[in-house]
Amino acid sequence: MQHKQVWIKVNVQVDAMVAPLIEALSRFPELRTVESCQRNKERGVWVCFEYGGSWRSLSEFVFGRLGRRLTHEFGDKVDASLQITGTFGAVRAHLIVSYESLEAAIVTIGGVYDELYQKKEA
Repeated sequence: MQHKQVWIKVNVQVDAMVAPLIEALSRFPELRTVESCQRNKERGVWVCFEYGGSWRSLSEFVFGRLGRRLTHEFGDKVDASLQITGTFGAVRAHLIVSYESLEAAIVTIGGVYDELYQKKEA
């Protein structure tokens, strides 16, 4: 028998440099981080995540909101992409942010959150 499952936020250890980015992304209720790594200064921090329950909601979020806004403001200092994984064809987003743009990108992510959820609350 399969029981109904729900998403919850849990405490987990992550690399120190990527923690603030994950915290910013975790404000979005439909976003679930899957993997992350602070990597090295040349490659930037990396977060893999899912959003909503479909490839469509993920692609609209990444290409229509978050990724579009980040790449518009930070150019090649941020990279947002989608990938279909071998695990049951899961679609996941990959976000890479340079160390030098990390703090400003986190502020921008907060702005995207505010725009998305302030409208719903108003």
